[in-house]
Amino acid sequence: RAEGPRPCAALPPVLSTGTGARIPAMPEIIRYNEQFHESPDWGLLGSLAGCVTAVGPGAALAVAAPSGDVAQYLPSASQLTATVLARCPLTVVDLGALSFPERPSASAADQQLTRIVANLPADTLLLVTAPGAALGGQPHLRSVVVSGPGFGDGLLRAASTRQPGIVTLTDLTPSVARWLGQPVPPGLSGSQLTRGDRGSLAAAVRVLIGRDTAEQVWISTHGWFFTAYGVTAAALLIAPVLLFWGSDAERARRRSSWWRTAGVFAAAVPVGTFLANLVPWWLHTHPAVWLYGMAAGWTLVVAAAALAGPWRRQFLGPLGALCLCTLAVLGIDVMTGSRLQLEVPFGLSLLEGGRFYGIGNEALGVYCVSTLVGAAWLGLLATRRFPGRREAPVLAVGLVGLFAVVASGWPGFGAKVGGTIALVPCLLLLMASLAGIQVRWRWAVPVAVSGLALFFAFALISYFFPAAGVSDMGTFTGNLLHGRGGDLIERKVSSNVGTLTVTVFSWLIPVVAVAAAAALWRPA
Repeated sequence: RAEGPRPCAALPPVLSTGTGARIPAMPEIIRYNEQFHESPDWGLLGSLAGCVTAVGPGAALAVAAPSGDVAQYLPSASQLTATVLARCPLTVVDLGALSFPERPSASAADQQLTRIVANLPADTLLLVTAPGAALGGQPHLRSVVVSGPGFGDGLLRAASTRQPGIVTLTDLTPSVARWLGQPVPPGLSGSQLTRGDRGSLAAAVRVLIGRDTAEQVWISTHGWFFTAYGVTAAALLIAPVLLFWGSDAERARRRSSWWRTAGVFAAAVPVGTFLANLVPWWLHTHPAVWLYGMAAGWTLVVAAAALAGPWRRQFLGPLGALCLCTLAVLGIDVMTGSRLQLEVPFGLSLLEGGRFYGIGNEALGVYCVSTLVGAAWLGLLATRRFPGRREAPVLAVGLVGLFAVVASGWPGFGAKVGGTIALVPCLLLLMASLAGIQVRWRWAVPVAVSGLALFFAFALISYFFPAAGVSDMGTFTGNLLHGRGGDLIERKVSSNVGTLTVTVFSWLIPVVAVAAAAALWRPA
């Protein structure tokens, strides 16, 4: 969670001092990182063993104390011997940065690694990784290889991602701590690396390369997709105003019909992109064409079904049916590992690393709106089907809400904090409205904190009953109980506030807020 003051620059100079070393720039690096509120635990890796040897400037930076001091240091991997490798329980080696093109520098690093492996003491756990993009190259998923006791043939796994073969940089330090027989310090991000079974090596490599191919498609097309989606949706909504200008009833009816059809097709795009992942498009020759071709096809199928179904004459029928379809697809996907969300525009990016399971940040709005609109439609149907029975719409909304909240918030499924906190009060207000209950001011606070209360319930379950699912919720509870919850809360608040200013689309936020307020004020 740390960043250099000069991104993409060379590593800070390391001054040898006898058998150790010192990094003069360390205090400057620490001060620079204070603005990001990520709270790195400086020097933690170097404190996990009583004796640690750092080899190379990158390794010195990895194990240095907050003062910049390194106890045992060698400037180059060429100085490593079997004696040095056996001296300390932990040896961290920097084989140099890969340059672009990667093959020559990777070959040189491989020769050094071969010599190191030959000199390793028996029963040593060896972890090899390239933690960043090659200098001058594009970011890619990188390889992590672990060899030694407990790690035979297989794929690495980690509870932090729940995706076979995918782990994160923040998993490395907790793993080293466990391997050294040390407890994982409270508040540390990530989880321990474990191994899982796989099929043939060739098939496993093909799948992992396919995942990286999908990530490259996501990086190169993600922004363009949302730009095109926004422009097209705006054009479809503006066109009927220009085509059917006027105040007479017939023109108003045509505008309304066009808006309804265009809105359903626009709202079908997210679920269309998720369903595109039913086919492994990333293994084909032109993966981007396959992805967006499949997404367009599914969008047309789902929207046409919503507009042609037996509910088509109802006011909310097509949109309500579409929203329930979207909710079902996302909810079932979350319960089965979030595979449909990987590397699609509204989904999860492994390289961006916002989330690796559950409801993605960009899909959360789609999920919550789909839940509320779908539940409202079913509630209205229940009201008409059972007039005078207030419990009917409440039960309909409650069943939809229960599915949505459990799928997104249960620790073993989505473990989504924000979605749980936001969705529960909205569902309670919707049930009260359909039951004809007026929510008075004295209910404002209980309703407002209802989602927070459920989140804490899920968090306690995750912490005290890991079998229910190890998640960030449980980690947060542990941090809170150990007095370290403030760092996480500060980081989350800073991140959320930062989203209002970090992109060129930030100006759209107040525009959308005003438009939503106008729609609520004048629904017609």
